[in-house]
Amino acid sequence: MMERLLTTDKSTRVVALLVWCAAAIFALPLSAYAADIPPDVLAEIEKNYPDGLPRYLTPEEQEWLQQQAGTQALAIVPLGEQTSPPAGAVFAPAEYEAVYGPIVAWEPGSYLALLTEFVVGVTTDPHMDSLAFVIVSGASQQASCTTTLQNAGADMDRVKFIYYNLDTVWIRDYGPRYVAEDSYPAIIDHTYNRPRANDDALPAFLQTQSIPFPQNEPLYDIGLTHGGGNFHVFANGDAFASTLILDENTGYTEAQIQQIFSDFYNVDLTIYTRLISNVDATGH
Repeated sequence: MMERLLTTDKSTRVVALLVWCAAAIFALPLSAYAADIPPDVLAEIEKNYPDGLPRYLTPEEQEWLQQQAGTQALAIVPLGEQTSPPAGAVFAPAEYEAVYGPIVAWEPGSYLALLTEFVVGVTTDPHMDSLAFVIVSGASQQASCTTTLQNAGADMDRVKFIYYNLDTVWIRDYGPRYVAEDSYPAIIDHTYNRPRANDDALPAFLQTQSIPFPQNEPLYDIGLTHGGGNFHVFANGDAFASTLILDENTGYTEAQIQQIFSDFYNVDLTIYTRLISNVDATGH
């Protein structure tokens, strides 16, 4: 099953990402960030959040960034300095389309009940054969996760574990985002709009692993600071994002950003005004 390659009529069965929402109470700064918080500092910050770091930039992260003398916003990547876009025909799967299998981040906190329910639903649905790829930090967390999923009724034959040490649960935002290029899987990457290094490095890590696909996938970097939740695709090739994508990439015009998404994802991107921050602090 793992060895099967995507065919043209099943090009939607690339790995999709699980979307989670968090209560947003802090405004997201307009600028992106020049540095990732050192692991030891991030570990101290995480102690204040027993349910895991939220989707938004925490006040502690904002304070640390402001304290960095000389820290500037992420350098703008001039147009043309992204990696070259895919040369083949690209298909970007739509929201809620049938997929080879979702990837979930098994991070301790209040979301484990939702993650469990989701994995059970995916692996026991008799009308699909999708796998569930679960990222755990190591063998100990895998054992705990297995017990939880087994007790909840998951079909463990359809659960595949990936060992990687993440910072947060928000995998839709940091990726990877898979597309089909000439009916084969490929990864489109971006710079995660949070100073969380492990999360940001996940797409490059998965590119060279034997899961979810047995071969290495090409990885294309769009050269933009971005949160993947701010990108929604319809089956007809229409796509949507909020003006957050403009706020975080001020070196580009709206037309240039739309062209980048067209080149890399083969979609027609419409950019809408973001909601006010006290409604949605993530800007999605």
